[in-house]
This record gives sequence, C-alpha cells and structure tokens, in this order.
Amino acid sequence: MIIPGETLRLPVLLPEGYRRYVNPCFGFSVIYPQDWAPAAEYARPDSTMFQPANRQAFLWAFGAILRPGTSVTKEHEWALSMVDGVIDYDRLNPDGYELVVKHEDRLTVIKAIFGCTRRADLIFSYPEKERQYYESILVQVTRSFLPGNLNERHNAEAVHGAIAHKERLN
Repeated sequence: MIIPGETLRLPVLLPEGYRRYVNPCFGFSVIYPQDWAPAAEYARPDSTMFQPANRQAFLWAFGAILRPGTSVTKEHEWALSMVDGVIDYDRLNPDGYELVVKHEDRLTVIKAIFGCTRRADLIFSYPEKERQYYESILVQVTRSFLPGNLNERHNAEAVHGAIAHKERLN
C-alpha cells in the first residue's frame, strides 16, 4: 500500500541486460530490456513507450493527475468498460488494479497504482504465441515499476509541457 507522504526509493541493482527509465514529470520508474528502444511517436512528458526492434511488443508507462472525485473503484470500472477482449485476470485493491486482457492474438497486462493526487500506469502487450519469451521480461518489468511519490505536488513545469503537447495534437 502507498503510504501518504511516502517517498519510494529506486532499487540499486538493475538486472543484467536492462536499463531504467525515470519520468521527470511524475517520477515513476520502470526497467526495460536494453535492446528495446523508445518509440518516438509516443514520447510525451507524462509517458514513454519502449519496443523491441521487431515491434511485436510494447511497454508503455505513464502518469496522470487524478480528477477530483475519482476513486480507484471508479477508475477500475471505467477500465473494465473499455476492455476490448476477454479478461483473463482482474485484481482490485485499495491502491490500484491489475488486468490481463486477451484480444485476438495478444495479451495485454495493465497495472495502475493510485495515490491521493496522482496515478501511474504500466501497460505491457505482446503476442500470445510468444508468451514464453515475453513472460520473463514481463516479470522483471512489473516488479520494477515504481510509481514515485503519488501524493506530492506534481512538477508544474513538466505538467504544463504535457498539456501543451496534448493541445498540439488536438
């Protein structure tokens, strides 16, 4: 459980063959295989995406400011309503939720962690036929996902950059 005001610390050691990404806007961190590259078309101040060279899989991590009146339960219900596929796994807890969705030939793992004012999300998607290969990566990535301090005020400059980026896209 995330304790209000708690600052989560990054593990010192990285597994061999991995790099760490720390988001400057929301402070979440995640590791990814060193032979995966950032997907430039998805680069934003509030998120990042990494993919292997064959682009069969992706790891997307992002942060967001919670809307007033939202709750983990409401956000979980919304996520369930947006699922396009079969839910293989669904776990709701006081700090967030985890979903595994099967759609056509893909498995997608969604992990969302909530604090008082912010959230951090991790989405990992890969071809089901390659499950044995990607499962070991998935274990490393999900264990490494640290949301940062979800209860502190956000980095206003970085958030304004994220808002400006979204406005340019619209």
